[in-house]
Amino acid sequence: MRWTLLAATLAALDARRGPLVLELNARPGLDIQLANRRGLRPVLDRLAAARLPVAPAARVRLARDLAAGGALSSTAPAGS
Repeated sequence: MRWTLLAATLAALDARRGPLVLELNARPGLDIQLANRRGLRPVLDRLAAARLPVAPAARVRLARDLAAGGALSSTAPAGS
């Protein structure tokens, strides 16, 4: 039997301490998709079709809309 291990690492680079491992995931991306009972593909498709705003508050609103699965409220031009 052949085993394959898939793991994800979340790391950060600190100016004083160097690289830091923040999180290790044995099944990256699957747990949240299983908890939400929907896959990532529909969210990625909606993101690809959206106009991405520049303003941080508008980006937060877009991310929340995508996570909620509702209609996207961020329809402002890309510079807003």
